[in-house]
Amino acid sequence: MFGYHIKLRWKYFTILFIASLLPMLLVAVVSDRGSYRLGKAISDKTMQELSETVNREIVTVTQNYATIVQREKASVEFALGIITREAELALASPPPEPRKVYFAEDFDDPATAPVDIMESPIHEMYGDDGSIQMKKVSFMEPNFVLAPGVDHHTVQAQIDQLSSLTPTFRMILNQFGEEIYWLYVGLEQGVHAAYPGHGGYPDKWDHRDRPWYQWAKSRGNVHWGPPIVDATTKRLILTASSAIFDREGVLAGVAGIDLMIPTILLQKEVRSSLSNSVQSFLVGRESMPGGQTIGWILSQTRDNTGFGTREEKLQALKILPQEENDFAPLWPHLAPGSSGSVEMVFRGVDSLCSFAPISEEMYFVLIAPKSLVTRLPEEVGASFEQFARGQDVIFLVAMGVVLLLAAIIAFLVSRSNTKNVISMVGGFKKLEQGDFSVRLAIRYDDERDMVIHTFNQIVPKLEDQLRMSKELAFAKEVQQSLLPHKNPQLTGYEIAGQSIYCEETGGDYYDFIPIDQGRLAIVVGDVSGHGVSSALLMATVRAQLMQRVLLDGSSAKKLDDVNKQLCRDTEENGNFMTMFYAEIDSDQKEMVWVRAGHDPPILYDPRLDQFRELKGEGLALGVFAEYEYEQYCDTLSPGEIICIPTDGIWEITNPAGEMFGKDRLKAIIRENSQVTVDELLSTIITQVKSFCAADKPDDDITLVVIRVL
Repeated sequence: MFGYHIKLRWKYFTILFIASLLPMLLVAVVSDRGSYRLGKAISDKTMQELSETVNREIVTVTQNYATIVQREKASVEFALGIITREAELALASPPPEPRKVYFAEDFDDPATAPVDIMESPIHEMYGDDGSIQMKKVSFMEPNFVLAPGVDHHTVQAQIDQLSSLTPTFRMILNQFGEEIYWLYVGLEQGVHAAYPGHGGYPDKWDHRDRPWYQWAKSRGNVHWGPPIVDATTKRLILTASSAIFDREGVLAGVAGIDLMIPTILLQKEVRSSLSNSVQSFLVGRESMPGGQTIGWILSQTRDNTGFGTREEKLQALKILPQEENDFAPLWPHLAPGSSGSVEMVFRGVDSLCSFAPISEEMYFVLIAPKSLVTRLPEEVGASFEQFARGQDVIFLVAMGVVLLLAAIIAFLVSRSNTKNVISMVGGFKKLEQGDFSVRLAIRYDDERDMVIHTFNQIVPKLEDQLRMSKELAFAKEVQQSLLPHKNPQLTGYEIAGQSIYCEETGGDYYDFIPIDQGRLAIVVGDVSGHGVSSALLMATVRAQLMQRVLLDGSSAKKLDDVNKQLCRDTEENGNFMTMFYAEIDSDQKEMVWVRAGHDPPILYDPRLDQFRELKGEGLALGVFAEYEYEQYCDTLSPGEIICIPTDGIWEITNPAGEMFGKDRLKAIIRENSQVTVDELLSTIITQVKSFCAADKPDDDITLVVIRVL
C-alpha cells in the first residue's frame, strides 16, 4: 500500500554519516528545549481549563445536593407542622376515653413492654462497653416520660390527649421511613410523648431542659439547631423543633423530629457521583445567649452507620468563626443565600471548597483535593519530559556512531521534520478538542506514512464510536425511566424491586401497576437475549401491558390479549419473553397469578420455616398467538415473603463455573426474613455480585420482593 523510496533507518544513517557532531548537538539542544517549552505550555493550559471546569462542576454538584437537602428539610418541616397542628387540636379538645399507655420504664422490662417491641436496625445505640447494639422499640405505641416531680394523676388529661397523636405518628413514619429517627411532643406541664416507643432514658431526665425545647420555646417557630447527642442511643442527631400554643396563644409545649446524620449528609451519593476523596459537610451558625454567635460543622467519616469515636468516625465541631482552624477561610464567604467556592488548605491538603445554602444559617459544603484537577496536567508534563529524555538518548547514540560532520542537508531535514512533527501534534490537539474533521496531509515516502494513514483512518471511527456511546447512554436513560422510580405503597404489603443490566440496555423488566383502590398488578419479565434488541421488545411489551391491565377482564385474559399482539411483532424474528404476572388485593389478602414460561416465584413462610413455589402452566409470550393462559389463586398469610426473580440470579456462575442456584437464594431469604424488603433485596443483590466476582454480571438481574404484613 505504501511505496518506500528509501527506508527510514537508511535515511538517518546516510545523513548522520555525512554530518558533523556539532550541528547534531545543536539540533539536540534546540529540540530538547522546544519539547520542554511545548510540554510546559500544554500542561499549564490544561491545568487552567481543567481547574475552571472542575470548579464549575463541583459548585453545580454542591448546589444540586443542597437542593436535595432543602427538599428533605422542607418535607420534615411539613411533617413537623402536622404534628404541631394535631397536638394543638388534641390539647384544645376534651380528653378522649382513657387507653392503655406505656411509660419509658415499661419498655425496659419485657413483662410490661408492648407486645410488638422488637430490635430496630434503624435505632442502633452505643452499649455500656462501647459496642453497637440494636435498640428495642415499638411501632404500635409511643412512650411517655414525666419530668421529675410531676405526679401522674395531675397530668392524666394531658397524657390521654397526647395518646390520641399515635395515628399521626404512625402515618408520618410510614411516609418517611428510615429518614426519621424520633417523633415527639413535650408539654410545659412536664409530659413528654415519643414515637416509636422506647425506654432507656437517663434518671431525672426532663425534656424541658433539652436544647431542642429551649430553641423552639425562645423562637416560637420551626428551628433547626446544631447537632446534639440523643439521650437514649448516644447517637449524634439533627433536630427540628416547633412551639405548640394553646387557644390563648400561650406556649403549651414543643414538637420535635430527630434525623440521623447519614440521611442529611448524602456522603455515599456524593462519593459515587464525584470521587471517594470528596467529603461533604453541614455548616451552620447558632446565636447563643449573650449575643455570641458560634459556627458548627458536621461531618460523616464512616458510611452508613455513622458510629465511631468523635475523633475517628462521626464528629460535630462547635467553633467560633474567628478561631484558627481548617474552615477559617470559609466563614467570611457564608452570606445568607450565597453559593460559590473558595480555595483553602484543608487538613494539610490544598483543596477546593464549594458551598450552597440550605437555609438562612445552614450550608451544604463539599471539599475536594486540588489533586483531582492537577493530576492530568502533571501526567501530560511527565509524558513530554519522558519524550524529551528519549530524544536525548537517540541523539547520544547517533553521535557515538556517526564519525563525519553533518552537512547543511541534515540541518534542513531536521528542521523540516520538526515542522512536520508540530503539524502532527497540531492534528492530535484538534482531535483532543473534539474536532473530528481533522486530517493529516503530510507525506514522507517512508514508514512514517503508516502513522499518518492510521491516524486518518482512526479519526472517523472514533467519531462513530463516540456517537454510538452517546446513543447507548441515551437508550439506557430512556429504558431506566420505564422502570418504577419508587416502591409502591399498598396497605398490608411491603414491596420492593430492582433491575441490573449486564449491558447499557437489557431485556429484564418489572413494574407495579395500580389497578384500582386496594389492588396492584406486579409484573416481572425476561426477554430472550439482552442488549438493544431486548430492550426494544421489553418497551413494546410494557406499553401493551400498561394499556391492557387497566381494562376489564381476568388476569389470564389480559395476558391472552398481550400475547396475541406481541406475536404479530415477533413472528419473523423468533424473539419471545417470559413473564410472571400477579395481582394482589389488600382486602382479601390473596394473589392471582399467571405464568408465561417464567420460573416459579419462591414463597417462604417464616412461621413454619417452609418454602414453596407458585407454579402453574404457561407458554412464553410471543411464541404462539392462539395460546390461552390459565390463572391461579392462593391466599396469603401474614409474614410470608414472596421473591420473584429472573433466571439471571440463580444461573449466574462464579469464576469456577459453579452456579449460584436456588438453594443459596433460599438460605439468604431464611437468614434475613425479619428485615425490611429493601434490606432483603439489597442483601440478595450484594451476595449475587460477590458470588460472581464481577462488576457486571453476564446476564440481566431482576428481583421483586413482597412481604405480607
